[in-house]
Amino acid sequence: MIQSNMRKSVKISLDAMIILTGFVITFFMKYDLNWAGNFRRTHQLSYFLIYIIGYFILRMQEKSWQYTSVMDIMYVIYLNACTSVIFFLGSIFVKSNFPEHLLLLMFVLCSAGQLAVRYIFRLKRHIEYSGKKENGISKRTLVVGAGEAGEHIARESFKNRTFKHNIIGFIDDNPQKSNIVVHGYRVLGKRSDLKNLIVKYEIEEIIIAIPSAKSKVIKEISAVGTEMGVGIKILPSFNEMLEGKTVSNQVRNVSIEDLLGRNEVKTDSRNLRNLVENRVIFVSGGSGSIGSELCRQIAKYNPKRLVILDINENTTYFLELELKRKYPNVNVISEICSVRDKEKLHWVFDRHHPSLVFHAAAHKHVPLMEHNPEEAVKNNIFGTKNIAECAHEYGVERFVLVSTDKAVNPTNIMGATKRACELVIQDLSEKSSTKYMAVRFGNVLGSNGSVIPLFKKLIEEKKNL
Repeated sequence: MIQSNMRKSVKISLDAMIILTGFVITFFMKYDLNWAGNFRRTHQLSYFLIYIIGYFILRMQEKSWQYTSVMDIMYVIYLNACTSVIFFLGSIFVKSNFPEHLLLLMFVLCSAGQLAVRYIFRLKRHIEYSGKKENGISKRTLVVGAGEAGEHIARESFKNRTFKHNIIGFIDDNPQKSNIVVHGYRVLGKRSDLKNLIVKYEIEEIIIAIPSAKSKVIKEISAVGTEMGVGIKILPSFNEMLEGKTVSNQVRNVSIEDLLGRNEVKTDSRNLRNLVENRVIFVSGGSGSIGSELCRQIAKYNPKRLVILDINENTTYFLELELKRKYPNVNVISEICSVRDKEKLHWVFDRHHPSLVFHAAAHKHVPLMEHNPEEAVKNNIFGTKNIAECAHEYGVERFVLVSTDKAVNPTNIMGATKRACELVIQDLSEKSSTKYMAVRFGNVLGSNGSVIPLFKKLIEEKKNL
């Protein structure tokens, strides 16, 4: 508190000194050695009094000089302009015979002096931060996009002591930005020059600083980066950046969604809540890639009980911890159970009596099932038959089978077994009060074992299939 008041006192003193000195210099510039004969102390004190009243009204003493912004500059100009106008009107009213033509010079000198002092404080901070970078490996970086986002990165390279990128320059397709300099970094060319610039400047990393960039642009830059062995990172939208403290913290690797080229489908939360809330839900294969995401989505809508059925105790354990941490009010129960074990399934159904069952437990890797067809049959077909019959026997309202697009005119063992699963529940639906249904997934975005994470891993390792 004492230090804060001291800073305010220093600011007021410096600005006051500039006003009082500016008044004297104005007369000296106008009248040279005869300035004292034309100078009136009452005029100086009147001008100063008007200024200091406006100073406190606008709370100028509370504004940071180290972070002087465009609006702060406008406030300085505005205050000095108002002071000059009010002094001018007052001098006419009291007929003080003040030489009004000096007011413009007075306004310019005082404004310039105050802005110069603020610039010195800002420059001092800039020099201090630039000279105190933390030691660490910084990669030679090329920034794609010399717009607002790119400017933020360039500015942070000066003020952030932990900035890990050695910015070499920008590239931008806007011809109006060709060869311009942004915070000391030059626009070196266009996207078409990317390969040549990587070689010429020995670039190690590229940051895509175009938050609105289309997936086509990101793919093109990523392809060049992969070909040249250069790391690719992307700056997210400004809405995403609001969640982070600094721009550099928000620079991330290119994600699947960046390359996808379409928006994610949004679900109808109202219907989901009506389906799930205050009900007992089973998810078989609950700790797998699809099952675990089902559990996360179901937990949002306050089920009476969420029962995770899975044979893999390790992944089930960590999923249960995650759900209990994120949704402490949801009753999450894990049952280590194989869908092949019908006796255990009967015990679990008798214990919990679910209203809704999502059946996601299956062997899904096509090449492995080609080599182990008997396991695909036992787990996919007979496992589905076991849990589907339990749903019928225990009066489950709805049973949802997670199937696959490979069940359409199947050409492999995995697809054939999943088609058989669909026929099993189709047969049961004709003689049961339980509503059986199936949903076919294609290549699920980011799921374990799918081709997209495989390609992503290969891109990171800079390898081909």
